[in-house]
Amino acid sequence: MTEPIPQIMVCPLSLEQAKQKSELEVWLYSRMANLQCKEALAQVQQPDLHTEQGQALLRDFGIDRLMWVTACSMAQVQENDFTRSVIPAEYPIKEAQEWSLPDAAGLAGFAEQLSQEYARLGLIGNAYCTGQLGEEDVTGKLLIVDPRVLADAAKAPHFQLFYAQEAPAQSYRIKGISLADAEPFELKRTSFLGIGNEAMLPAWAADRLEQARNGTLQQMQSEETESIEVIAS
Repeated sequence: MTEPIPQIMVCPLSLEQAKQKSELEVWLYSRMANLQCKEALAQVQQPDLHTEQGQALLRDFGIDRLMWVTACSMAQVQENDFTRSVIPAEYPIKEAQEWSLPDAAGLAGFAEQLSQEYARLGLIGNAYCTGQLGEEDVTGKLLIVDPRVLADAAKAPHFQLFYAQEAPAQSYRIKGISLADAEPFELKRTSFLGIGNEAMLPAWAADRLEQARNGTLQQMQSEETESIEVIAS
């Protein structure tokens, strides 16, 4: 088996949707990672996150990829709560046959383990957004990062809080700063769940958002970042 592609964002778009949204390159890389993940899962008789083999799969492919390939495999046979929670309703599931395991009968237990592992992360969802992000100017806004963008090592709710410093209307990329560690970075507009609901912020995040707006948010040390109070989902 070739070396796994590390932490590439899962692309939940059809090929046609990816072309329309100028995300074809993302789709192609995601497809490659999907196929590698399928190959690795096919070599495991009974996937189990509690085993050394299961932990290796998690390290190599990340929880999002494992959930995606598992859900796509199961959905080829029948939809259930797990597949509906992972796969967008409008996604043409037949397109995922290429990276779906031919026998999904033994994946139910693994799917449950993945769901429990993901829930433990306490990530922020659409409930923390006041609306989806369109093409409007969002400079000065709190944005919520799509957790699929984050590598597993940084997949935590406080790393989803992003202050947009430069985001004019119709801009493809948005420049800003993480409220968690004050690191500046930029993301594609499609990398956000939406505009954040500031009323739901804990006190530490509200304080840092104000500091980001007045330009006084300072770089934090890593040990300080680790002590941040996370947001419960």
